[in-house]
Amino acid sequence: DVSVRSFVIELDTAEGYRKVRDDIPYFFRVSGNTLLMQKFGGNAVFSGPVHEGVWKDGGYQPQKQLALPHDVNIYGFTYIDWQNNGQAQIITFDDRGYLILYDLKGNALWKSGKSYGKFHLSFENETYSLINPSVKWSVRGRLVPVQTERGSEVIVVHKKPVLEKVPGLGTKGAEVYSLWWDGSEMDEKPVLSEVSGTITDYLIRGNKLFLVSRGSLFSFVK
Repeated sequence: DVSVRSFVIELDTAEGYRKVRDDIPYFFRVSGNTLLMQKFGGNAVFSGPVHEGVWKDGGYQPQKQLALPHDVNIYGFTYIDWQNNGQAQIITFDDRGYLILYDLKGNALWKSGKSYGKFHLSFENETYSLINPSVKWSVRGRLVPVQTERGSEVIVVHKKPVLEKVPGLGTKGAEVYSLWWDGSEMDEKPVLSEVSGTITDYLIRGNKLFLVSRGSLFSFVK
């Protein structure tokens, strides 16, 4: 059975971490300075549109609805203005790890020729019928835009499977790329290669890239 519980914790300098809200029927994500919210349900997991969230009447409330393509959920997408000319687009993972680029009208402009790897957390509805077939949803990976000399690029982690033809066996390492769209083609520039261990997440602060890895001490040192 799938059981989802969403809660919020805060850091109090005197008491440490404490849970301030519990059993909230929404997934949360912070994008820049904006709180995003999407409702979850037992049959669809990601249910309904993604909203900007606000604190109101003692709780988190959905406010402005985002105009996203129908197969985009709260995780694994970002807005990006490639040439910094005020024309933003949406780049997102699908549940198989492929990247898709959309314009703001929901038209697909590009799809990657390869998957960037399986995601580590997923949900599956195993109750199969003609009306309610078995469906699997993944918590898609992070995509972070950065400013470079070309404009805005997006950082993406490629998780390399142990066996290319059998991705379910896990990952043996990772590569990090920076992608940039020139209006007709996607340029993929390597940032890091031969990263050992299982990369579960990453974070960018300034010009520094931090990788979260689950692996051996040797892979951490390397």
